[in-house]
Amino acid sequence: MVRHCMLVAMLVLAWPAAAFATENWYQVEVLIFSQADSYGNELPYYNVELGYPTPLTTFSSDSTAVQDSPYLQLDKGARQLNADAYTLNRSGTYKVLFHEAWRQPGLQRRQTPWLQIAGGRRLGNHWQLEGSLRVYLESYLHLQTHLWQTRFGTVPSAANPSTANPWPQLPLPPGVTDSSSGYGEQPPIEEINTLRQSQRLQLGKIYYLDHPKMGVLIKVIRDPQSAADSDDTP
Repeated sequence: MVRHCMLVAMLVLAWPAAAFATENWYQVEVLIFSQADSYGNELPYYNVELGYPTPLTTFSSDSTAVQDSPYLQLDKGARQLNADAYTLNRSGTYKVLFHEAWRQPGLQRRQTPWLQIAGGRRLGNHWQLEGSLRVYLESYLHLQTHLWQTRFGTVPSAANPSTANPWPQLPLPPGVTDSSSGYGEQPPIEEINTLRQSQRLQLGKIYYLDHPKMGVLIKVIRDPQSAADSDDTP
């Protein structure tokens, strides 16, 4: 984990600090959930593309560390989709895998790093939900997602070895190895579903990215702190 943090920090510090000097600050909230394929129409597609784009970073929890990561993680009280998360979890059909809100500057696509996403059930160094996303500003706000949801199987016994696994190797973020997972190269996999989409965004509007096995809710507003600072400026 220490190696991972050091490598991520090295990648982020390579970005120019001036890239974060912007007047456009936003509060982004993302809720990712799994859902049952009610119609059973989603057939396995084994040739999935998995990987972490670069530059890749994680959340910062320190408001003074913007130069280390532009994604400042916010408290649960700052979220506006808490009621939606509660309803999804209570439905019995959906399960929230990831729900976070953060503050970030509005940077152009080439300046905006990808944010590492992980959530749901964890098995070794892997999670049920993995991947990355980013929100950038070029005339309009845009969302890009590269997410995958993995359904892990049971550990095969020596007396009943599993058949050949058709799924690809699960990628790991920079600096992380699979040596601590306890399952050799990779945990057993029964299914992988990917969500790789782009969406143009408008402030204050909730957007829904749909997939038979998962969904994403996203809402972006002007950062309240920046708006208050602007109002106080003579």
